[in-house]
Amino acid sequence: CAIMAVIPSHIMRSVAGSLDNEAVGVPAIAATFYFWVRSLRDKGSWPYGLLAGLAYVYLVYAWGGYIFVLNMIAGHAGCLCATGHFTVNLQKSYSLFYVIGTAGAITLPIVKWKPLRDMEHLAAMIAFFGLHYFGILELFRLGYIPGFKKMKKSEFHRFRLNACLYTGVAIVALGASVLPEDLVGPLSARVRGLFVAHTKTGNPLVDSVAEHQATSPAMYQIYFHWVFYLFPAGALLVLVSTTHVSKLLNRGKQTRDEAKYFVLCLTAVAYYFSQRMSRLVLLFAFPASICAGVAVGTALDWSAQQLVSDEAKADSDDEEEEDEKEAKTPSKKSKDTATTPAETPVATPQKDGGEDDAETKSKKKKLPKKKAAVSVGGGLTGVLGALVFLAVGYAGWVFFEHCHGLAVRMSDPQIIGTAWTKAGDRVILDDYREAYWWLRDNTAEDARVLSWWDYGYQINGLANRTTLADGNTWNHEHIALIGKCLMSPEEEGWKIIRHLADYVLVWSSQHIGSGSGDDLMKCPHMARIGGSVFKDMDPKRYYINKQGISQAIFDSVLYKLHSFRLSESVPEVTYFEEAYTSSHNMVRIFAVKDVDEESKDFCKTHREYPPALKPIIAKAKAFDQKAHWGQAR
Repeated sequence: CAIMAVIPSHIMRSVAGSLDNEAVGVPAIAATFYFWVRSLRDKGSWPYGLLAGLAYVYLVYAWGGYIFVLNMIAGHAGCLCATGHFTVNLQKSYSLFYVIGTAGAITLPIVKWKPLRDMEHLAAMIAFFGLHYFGILELFRLGYIPGFKKMKKSEFHRFRLNACLYTGVAIVALGASVLPEDLVGPLSARVRGLFVAHTKTGNPLVDSVAEHQATSPAMYQIYFHWVFYLFPAGALLVLVSTTHVSKLLNRGKQTRDEAKYFVLCLTAVAYYFSQRMSRLVLLFAFPASICAGVAVGTALDWSAQQLVSDEAKADSDDEEEEDEKEAKTPSKKSKDTATTPAETPVATPQKDGGEDDAETKSKKKKLPKKKAAVSVGGGLTGVLGALVFLAVGYAGWVFFEHCHGLAVRMSDPQIIGTAWTKAGDRVILDDYREAYWWLRDNTAEDARVLSWWDYGYQINGLANRTTLADGNTWNHEHIALIGKCLMSPEEEGWKIIRHLADYVLVWSSQHIGSGSGDDLMKCPHMARIGGSVFKDMDPKRYYINKQGISQAIFDSVLYKLHSFRLSESVPEVTYFEEAYTSSHNMVRIFAVKDVDEESKDFCKTHREYPPALKPIIAKAKAFDQKAHWGQAR
């Protein structure tokens, strides 16, 4: 817990200034994992599966990364079955989690029936039916099925293997011959991006996100520090402590195997995914912190044992043995009660000094036990123990200072930055907040704002205004329409925008010398995304090189709103009116002229595009995930 509380890879998305969906999703992930593992602790813990399901539903509503959590729990359940840890408790717990979680996920409009149709949800469904199938096989093992006797362990293993093999072949054959080909949808581009190169998912929307690139080694050093070098040792210690490995090492049976296997599975999967996509280092923070904690705890336990003297250890061991003997030996009173007259011992004369010996023994018995004195152990092992304590303390201090320094920088609000003038004066760049609050204070409550998708949630949260895209990328075709609006020539784009929005907001940070977040730099991505659905757009016409921008970008709605009045080469804007420009020209807001009120009223009561846009929507061709698999952008 101490490591998890400060590690940068965790707090990078969970700090208050993050303003991202992960800030809400991270606690939901932690809660789901905790309740799931807690539900497997003992036979009476399965009701915790209900809480795991509820936490999962909350995660579905908060963040699209719920797919990882769902498959992680399903994979863990499958791992337990494969390693011989199937129990009725596992069956009950997973059933509660899956039924409640799936029922809750279906209620989210954007998800709908995906849990029952999409390929990335398929493993969870297979795990659900598989566990119930294993439960039925347990009835055969116990002899509850007529015609079957109670089976031995080896017999049942052969029986279960054959049953699973024949049933699996039958299900595959039946499914291939009866079910329609399009019943199960393809893997989403985001999921495909975990298994193919960043630029070959075939989806220009996913490829456009910088955080989907592979993680560099330097990023692990920054966001994990010592933890990155400790987690392999901790994972190895967890593996050694499992029952199967302990038997090979003659260490006896262990406990809590379910939790240990979950840590191992989570570590392996999260580390792989974190390598494939830089934003997923967030998910690796969970298992990395656990494994590092195991490694550090084991080192401190060993050091503590070396710092206790051999005499103290021996006294402690003798005391434990005496306590065990006393617990096993009946009391004197019970012996006397059980002794018959015939069994009464006959007194024998003592030898010289016998009385003294008897008195000495009785005194020894009456003396209270001495507590083992703890003293510092000597020798080489004692010195090594002390050095390990010092090393852990020093490394912990360095780790905390590193985490604290990053936390200070990451805790700054994302929408507020700093810059320095040529004279060295510090300037606060508060343009984004200013623009959002201007929208909040100077526009109608039912005003609609068109902007690029990746900061729409900021407008929702800070301006309290409706946006056409709120940071969610599930609807590829809708974001493609926004790309078409912004990349089309002014008049053509306005003819679409007037039916959808009242204002257009663009980021223009390039005007202060910073290209970070500037919408102009995103134009090629907008064109590729728009062109993937609207074939009348040619993405090759939209490019930026050393010579400048292409003519297609120069004529676009976005460029005109981005640079109007700030660049002499940009002509007057005809169909939009400048409403607000922030103090450092980083954000610009334009009012749409001649908004179609009929379309606006239609959108208030219908969850679809207005009829006036039907000719435009008719030209759209839904993006085919299968057709673009593995294509480089």
